[in-house]
Amino acid sequence: MKSICFNVIRAGLCLACCAHGAAIAADKLPSVPSNLDFEEGAKHWRVPKPKWRVEDGAGRGGSKCVVGENDDPRSYSFPGQRIALEGGAVYRFGCWVKGKIMKDGKAILPSVSLDWSDANGKWLSAAYAYPVASNEPNTDGWVRYEGVTSPLPDEAVSGTLLCFMPRGATGKVQFDDYFFKSEDAHPVDWLMSSAYRNTTADGTVTFHASLYINKVKHPLDSLVPQFIYKANDGRTVTVAPDEMSPRAASVAIPVERMAEGPQTVAFALCNRADMEQAVAAGEEGSASVANGMKAVESADAVFEAISGSISELSAGVDAVSQSIRSMADESQSMRASMDSIKGISKKNSDEAQTVSAATEEQSASMQEVAAASRELASLATDLQNAVGKFKLS
Repeated sequence: MKSICFNVIRAGLCLACCAHGAAIAADKLPSVPSNLDFEEGAKHWRVPKPKWRVEDGAGRGGSKCVVGENDDPRSYSFPGQRIALEGGAVYRFGCWVKGKIMKDGKAILPSVSLDWSDANGKWLSAAYAYPVASNEPNTDGWVRYEGVTSPLPDEAVSGTLLCFMPRGATGKVQFDDYFFKSEDAHPVDWLMSSAYRNTTADGTVTFHASLYINKVKHPLDSLVPQFIYKANDGRTVTVAPDEMSPRAASVAIPVERMAEGPQTVAFALCNRADMEQAVAAGEEGSASVANGMKAVESADAVFEAISGSISELSAGVDAVSQSIRSMADESQSMRASMDSIKGISKKNSDEAQTVSAATEEQSASMQEVAAASRELASLATDLQNAVGKFKLS
């Protein structure tokens, strides 16, 4: 994401990009150089003799390094190591350099470079490393050189790391501790507008995006370029470029279509397959949401039915509870009645026992009366018999 301050009376700018791809490498060449400190001698390097050699103790800290000595301005040779490169990639490289060389009576700098070629071996171009401003102190005369390439052309597939004296130079020079790495290249480098100081009130403003697109990794038809801005009705609008190439994209937008006031204008470079996959995922998600809504509606109906059943069950439970309470009240009343009956029964029992005792006592009295009556009857009989003895004339 890159941005610039932009006012179309109304604008600011930011950038977005999204792209992916596979690396391209020359056949049988390593993509990473080896023996960059020369501790393995001349292994992996082409070191032309007699002007060049790997020398023990001549490197940084007493290590090995490659040394070049030349006293003939007509002699020109250079060490190098071939590697595979990737079209569209950006590389940072360099090494440590020590020595003094002359040309036409003037001191000049040694050279450190990376060149690149196509699949047929045709030389395409080169980038050079130079002394960096942040060199460390107390380095015993060693100076750090560093360079960075622009994005390589699509057809670049191989290259050579080189160290040398420029043609016609004489003197002695030492090279040690190379470094080399691929850096992330930004497909969208920057975005600008045609408006003076990024400010305009009317007319048409043209937005221009500077690009670095590797056509081998990212064919143009596999990408979806879009300029994005806020319209005068408040909507976010995306428009395709009027012109598009691997190195640039541009679009002209009438100012009257843009929202008044500050806004962000963006350029997005996206992978078409990723976008189609995202759209498919969105559609699948929408279908899932629709199915989910149906499931929710079905669940709502089930829940309503369950709620009705629960209400009916609750009413039944209330009725049962009322019946239980009534039964409890009746049971309590019956218990009170039974207690009363129990008291009456006890009282009757007590009274019955009293009556039984009186009855037994009365029965004993009757038996005594009966015995007395029988005795009187016997006496009466005896009296009658005694009277019968007296006959009256």
